[in-house]
Amino acid sequence: MILDPPSTSTGPRKKRWSAARDYPELVALALPLLRPGGALWTVTNHRATPPHRFARKIADALPEGSTLERVCPPPSTSRWTAPSRSRHCGGASRGDGAEEIVAAAGPCKAPAPDPGVPMRALALLAALLALPALAHARCASGGLGLWPTPGATLPPQGYLLLEGFGSERERVARLADGQAWLVNRRGQAVALKVAAVHSGFLNVSQAALLPAEPLTKGTWRLELGPAGKHRPPTFYLPDGRGPASYEVSGVADEAVIRWTGAPTAEPGDWAELGCGPAIQTPVKVPVEGAALAIVTLVRTEGGGRWWFPVEDGAIRLGHGMCTGPYDVRGPEMQTARIRPLPAAGGPPLEEKVVRFPGLTAPAP
Repeated sequence: MILDPPSTSTGPRKKRWSAARDYPELVALALPLLRPGGALWTVTNHRATPPHRFARKIADALPEGSTLERVCPPPSTSRWTAPSRSRHCGGASRGDGAEEIVAAAGPCKAPAPDPGVPMRALALLAALLALPALAHARCASGGLGLWPTPGATLPPQGYLLLEGFGSERERVARLADGQAWLVNRRGQAVALKVAAVHSGFLNVSQAALLPAEPLTKGTWRLELGPAGKHRPPTFYLPDGRGPASYEVSGVADEAVIRWTGAPTAEPGDWAELGCGPAIQTPVKVPVEGAALAIVTLVRTEGGGRWWFPVEDGAIRLGHGMCTGPYDVRGPEMQTARIRPLPAAGGPPLEEKVVRFPGLTAPAP
């Protein structure tokens, strides 16, 4: 059985359905229709649902005795791992430009039903991006991504990471002080300083933003443009498109982080998809506390500097199907210099280095 619902929909009584919120209920309704040993394939092209979050939603909806068999492609910060037999999944581009994983494409084949397992759920995920919290479809003409996820709680002087891809790439790359703002419900506007701007390897740019002064308690909305003319840009949110807002507690988080070990690389993944390959290497970054990682990939082409949020103790270096900061292909060893800094603002820690092999295309 395949579940492939729209990201959002409105019912006959004007009740709004959202994949981000209501997918577990859909899974619960579908499971009784499965025969013993049957497989339930769940698919989403919802741009604001990171792979690890989608996997957890599906797993939480499964009854006792069921298993989440694999996640394709593997989420970057999830406890769920894909068996080697399903390392690569095919992909396609929908008419709306959103990435979608297609179960029957490529070498990602469904295994024969196992009578010993009452049900299976196979989570087939979109959003192939090195920055998972910014994950959204990247084969459209252009768009913006933002971290932290809109709706989250923001420290009074915490960092924001704004990404532009496609037609929005230059807009973000040219961002300067006085062109980004957080505005509260009383109309008070606080300028965002541009701490750093980076241009990625594949069709993407990034700006790291920091409030010029501490934010007071309340709801703050991101707006772009010069003073007096700034307007809220549109993002893909869990319930559809709209502006990005944050809640600020007014209490500064303790901006204390520390290394608890050395960074280590895990085996990389090369997944052939509809618009091109997704090529990424996971790196564990053992840091205590809410942190970002300033990464410098040392290579002549396809390297450079990029900021990543450290989520579940890991980051992913490389690029997704249509965009991403790094090129990690090649037979030579790759060198990445990693320097964590507090997400709530503050000085960075000392730099540590990790080395890992470049990735080559898998044999057909």
